[in-house]
Amino acid sequence: MQDLVVSGLFAYPLKAARAVPLDEAAALARGLRRDRRWLLVAQSGEPVMLKSHPRLATVAIGLDGETLVVSGADGPPLRVAPPPASAVPLPVTVKRRTLAARVAAPEANRYFSGLLGEAVWLAHLAQDETPAVIPPPPTPRSATASPDRRLT
Repeated sequence: MQDLVVSGLFAYPLKAARAVPLDEAAALARGLRRDRRWLLVAQSGEPVMLKSHPRLATVAIGLDGETLVVSGADGPPLRVAPPPASAVPLPVTVKRRTLAARVAAPEANRYFSGLLGEAVWLAHLAQDETPAVIPPPPTPRSATASPDRRLT
């Protein structure tokens, strides 16, 4: 059997955005620590994907500990700390599972909504806890959150 050689190690802190090179990473049961813990959520409750939103490729993504650092063409970098556990959960459907993500600070939601030209939320799934699977909303209407309420 040949030895396995790792020639590069990358994480995607923000799902559907650029990768971040890593010097080292902790491998957990659900993947690498800090990998795909942040995601943009559309009004439908689905994650925003790069294929349908290519402008995501125009921002540089970094990590400072657990803080997401976003650098675009305009202004200083946006630094977004993970929301506290007490933050209101936002249902998001990932691979047919409805998870409870936590919505980030309003300025992050405004930044990404402006970048993509539609209302989206930046949300975080805590790494140190298994995301709670929450039951799907009873009707399609309740599955669509109001962006005006969260973007203020």
